[in-house]
Amino acid sequence: MMKKIYGLLLCLLFALFLSACASSSSESSSGSTSSGPSQHVHTWGEVEYSWNGFECTAETDCTGDSCQESLTETVTANYVKDTNATCYSNEKGHLEALFENDAFVDQITAANSMEQEDSMLPHTLTAVEYNWDAANCSASVACTVEECGFELEETVAISIATDTEGDCENNAKGHYEAVFESEYFTTQTTEANSVEIPDSQKHQKERALNEDRRQIITACTLCGDEFEVENLYDTYENGSTINGGLNYVLPTPIPMTELSGKAIRFEFKFESQTGSFAFSLLQYNPWKQLTNIVTITKTESGFTVTDNGTNQTCGRIVDAGNGWYAWEINAAGFPLAGAEVFDLVVPRNTVVGTVSIDWNSLSVVNAYTSRDVPTVYKTGDSLGRTNLPSAILMSQMEGKAIRFEFKFISETGSFGFQVMGNEWNRISDIVTVTKTANDITANYGRIVEAGDGWYAWELNKSGFTGDGAAAAPTIDFIYPRNTVEGDLYIDWQSVSVVDAYKGNRLTATKYENGATINGGANYVLSTPISMTELSGKALRFEFKFDSQTGSFAFSLVQYNPWKALTNVVTIKKTESGFTVTDSDGNKPCGRIVDAGDGWYAWEINAAEFPVSAGAEVFDLVVPRSTVVGTIYIDWNSFSVVDAYVNN
Repeated sequence: MMKKIYGLLLCLLFALFLSACASSSSESSSGSTSSGPSQHVHTWGEVEYSWNGFECTAETDCTGDSCQESLTETVTANYVKDTNATCYSNEKGHLEALFENDAFVDQITAANSMEQEDSMLPHTLTAVEYNWDAANCSASVACTVEECGFELEETVAISIATDTEGDCENNAKGHYEAVFESEYFTTQTTEANSVEIPDSQKHQKERALNEDRRQIITACTLCGDEFEVENLYDTYENGSTINGGLNYVLPTPIPMTELSGKAIRFEFKFESQTGSFAFSLLQYNPWKQLTNIVTITKTESGFTVTDNGTNQTCGRIVDAGNGWYAWEINAAGFPLAGAEVFDLVVPRNTVVGTVSIDWNSLSVVNAYTSRDVPTVYKTGDSLGRTNLPSAILMSQMEGKAIRFEFKFISETGSFGFQVMGNEWNRISDIVTVTKTANDITANYGRIVEAGDGWYAWELNKSGFTGDGAAAAPTIDFIYPRNTVEGDLYIDWQSVSVVDAYKGNRLTATKYENGATINGGANYVLSTPISMTELSGKALRFEFKFDSQTGSFAFSLVQYNPWKALTNVVTIKKTESGFTVTDSDGNKPCGRIVDAGDGWYAWEINAAEFPVSAGAEVFDLVVPRSTVVGTIYIDWNSFSVVDAYVNN
């Protein structure tokens, strides 16, 4: 019984399920929607379609009285090609808008209604033809596709481009250029330098002062060609006279008061290798001379300036640049006095060679010093008796030397003299100063370098060996002996008293490789040095190697009776320095010190003599072995000096 009731209930539930499914299916198939038992079904009205580029929008409203709901859908259309592009037309097609909602119908534009811009195919062109005429260049081209009909022609004016700049002798050169606007044509050019550019050759003249040349020059600023040259100086040829033989009057006189402590200067230039000209300086009114006849002479080796009658120097020559030189004379050095102004230059004799004088350069400048106004001597001249401005007392000469300066202009030469006292006392023997290609030497005294090509001769009072030296109370003048060889300056104003010297490097003895010092003979000092004098001191002499490396050896000895002060001492020069060794055990013996100008000194403390017991004096140098390399030894430099420490 219960089973029958349960079965009836299952049948009833299945029937209810089928009824519900049938109701749901009925609502879905009606074409509208509703909610709940009374759900509304839309009825869509007329649809409006609008395009915006590739987008298409469809819009409609429900027609129900109580609904009027809107429905909208926007889709992006697809492009569909209809006609291919050609060289004369773009590609064409249409758009298709496909909607998803069933309320809307797909929209399709007309065939070929859309054109794809810039899709036209390139023309298939013929070769471009270019044609030149005198002023223009034309270009033409066409498409080979018959249906296209494309043709293009362009004519442009030609221009000239420069390849080679013109100068003052030739026009510039260049080529023609034709520059087209159309992209179908390229710029056309003729061959480089194929065209001469007319009127491009042109001088640009300018008048200007050239200070270096002392000229006003009209020249082309492009090529430098000179068209007119105005010299600011006067040129005198061989055989002429300066200023045409007329006196040259200064535009503005120069008072002598303005010249006090100053010098007169003017500039000149020899156009010839050698030559000369002569003149005098004067006051014009009343006529008063400042100089005698001054002669400026140019030689192959330099200049000389002499004063007539005395052959003494008158003024000096200085380099003024660019081949010009200046003559200067200190007002204090005018040979003649009494003038109040300087305003006149008087020509004397004729010009030798060719000389230019810049009269505009006459000016007042600072005075110069004595070395700049030496006395000039040439081959065959005599020094002439030269009196000292003030006598030198012999009492002033103790521990002193007499000195004066000179300069050889020639490569070689010589001059001789004696130092004299007022009573014709011969204070020195005859001194001969000789210049060779390599050296300057004196047979008495020494020669030292004084700078700028000048040298000084010096003689210690201890070297006064003339037969009247002992009796002479003063030194009063220099007396000439023999005649001058070569060209020479002597500054007699430089005669002075200086400190006595030791040694004489420029008269040192030279020893070549393989020789022995002093020719193998012992060198005897002219004045022995006592050991008492050497006590607490050192002994020194100077030498110079003329080779990169080398050596020499010696011993120091007392001569009589024979007693050694050293063993064999060897001085050796290497590329890195000097060594000094003693033959007994090869120990160091003394030291080497730099003495300047490539010279060195060997010094040994008396307390360090290896063997000196019993010796009373040092007076002998004994040569040992032979010289290696080339050396100079200044035997006169042997002297006693302070002892050293830290050898």
